[in-house]
Amino acid sequence: MERPHEPVAAQPAVEPRWRRSASGWIGDVGQMMAGVARYDLPLETGQQVSVQFGEKLDESGELVCANEHIYTPRFQTDVLIGAGRRLHWQPEFSYKGFQYLSVTGLGRRPAAGEVVAVPLVQQVRGAVEFECDVPMFSQLVEVMGRTVLNNLHHIPTDTPIYEKNGWTGDVLVSMDTMSGLFDLRRLFTKWLDDVAATQLPSGQLAVIAPSPGWGYEHGECAPAPEWSCPFPGLLLHLADVYGDLGPARRHWQSCRRYLDWELTQITDAVDESGGSTGAGGNFGTGATGGGLASSELGDYLSPGYIDGPPPEDSRLSASCFLHRGLLQGAELAARLDAEPGAEEGRRGSLEAWLDAAESLRGQINEVFLDRERGCYRTASDPHGQYRQTSNLMPLALGIVPEEMRGPVVESLVADVRRRDHHLNTGHIGTSLLLNVLTDAGFGADAFRVATQRSCPSWGSWLDLGATTMWERWNAGARSRDHFFLGTVVDWILTRVAGVRRIAPGWAVVRVQPGLVDGVSRCRTTRPTSRGVLTVDWDLHLGRLSVDVPEAMVCQLELGGPTVVAEAGESVWQIGDR
Repeated sequence: MERPHEPVAAQPAVEPRWRRSASGWIGDVGQMMAGVARYDLPLETGQQVSVQFGEKLDESGELVCANEHIYTPRFQTDVLIGAGRRLHWQPEFSYKGFQYLSVTGLGRRPAAGEVVAVPLVQQVRGAVEFECDVPMFSQLVEVMGRTVLNNLHHIPTDTPIYEKNGWTGDVLVSMDTMSGLFDLRRLFTKWLDDVAATQLPSGQLAVIAPSPGWGYEHGECAPAPEWSCPFPGLLLHLADVYGDLGPARRHWQSCRRYLDWELTQITDAVDESGGSTGAGGNFGTGATGGGLASSELGDYLSPGYIDGPPPEDSRLSASCFLHRGLLQGAELAARLDAEPGAEEGRRGSLEAWLDAAESLRGQINEVFLDRERGCYRTASDPHGQYRQTSNLMPLALGIVPEEMRGPVVESLVADVRRRDHHLNTGHIGTSLLLNVLTDAGFGADAFRVATQRSCPSWGSWLDLGATTMWERWNAGARSRDHFFLGTVVDWILTRVAGVRRIAPGWAVVRVQPGLVDGVSRCRTTRPTSRGVLTVDWDLHLGRLSVDVPEAMVCQLELGGPTVVAEAGESVWQIGDR
């Protein structure tokens, strides 16, 4: 049977740099990788050699090889037992995430070629070439690219070292970044089949895909619409990025049953003191009452909350993401109905989801919007502190009432500046912060957050030697090879580069140099479903060069009226800004 997606293939072996340790020898391959070791060792009969793999070293320089959630004496460990001859072996049914190897029982330094690291890489094509005059941004693009590749092994995993699960929420916030770096049409299409396979007769989806039957019940990180809502989002993403409605056609019924199930889970809104808010919406009849969605997860791993869930009321994040999912489902219904020969029957779902989304939006604003303070907050916010993600979600997802948008943006900017341009976000808010700031006209503030060097920041990771994105902001991050906090790269590839897709299938793009103060020169090349788009600009020279493929409308924002670049190469002057 032909594989529906690109294979995982071994790459050229890497020779570790060896040094003595208290227990044997430590090898360093120079950067994080997902893969295995290949052995070519002469071993005596009964001689036992143990090789452990890990991402980091402890303060004494010894390998850290432990799983804080599951104990096993064989975690990331190969055990080789000699038979009196040379052993040639490479694992075939497992892989590890690592930068370091610890060899014990050999009795000497491994000779060249005896223990080498073999990266295993999904053979997806690159989707961008990027360079600019801020070296840190080019470095972050490289680091995130390595992180994503290390976490593509037939499914998108959450880390190559630990459980290797396909956590749906990780992809939900990262899909734009991931497909901005690589052509993931085939892999995402295949993974949607895995997501669909987790669906229960009720319509519920698991928070991981594939699932062994876990991820549905309370205590199993469920319910969590911020995780289990990838269906409408990823189906729409495939249509927008690759012009492919095929997965939406194939999974329409599963998507419909999922969203309808989510609506049955909405409960009457109750504030944290136990009293009804008295602000019921109208989602319909039966179990679909006027209220809010709930979640066990929320904005995961925000600074200071290393156990996972943040302190704020997670009904806010659950309801915001369900609101977006309903709108995405309605958009899918409209596009599918617009196809020639489309089947009837989607109009009812479209109208019901739009009504439900509007009622949910009203309930979110009724319960969480403080009009006097001009911000969103919950009763469980610690010491009444401002929570960035609580305000980013309504801003980014179209929930803020128009008359309150200015005050809410001002409150966000004020908090960012009050924190000396540090973020205070988990996986959700991190994916939104820089884009929201830039789109609101605060690109200079976004630049300062992005280039921050003290914790919490991407710069602090780089200063600690990171070669991949980490799972947590602090230096004690459980995994140092985890992509869901690396979504700064979406901002780099869109707002910094000044290149955004604004119509499905790259039919229309907008090019706007200089959106982010601090960046003066940038060049990016993107293979799209319509051909290769190249954009190269230099503010010092006042020059923009574009190479536009056929059948793409390229709108240029150069300081005056919008102009359209024709297909082919052209050079433009950038006007006064």
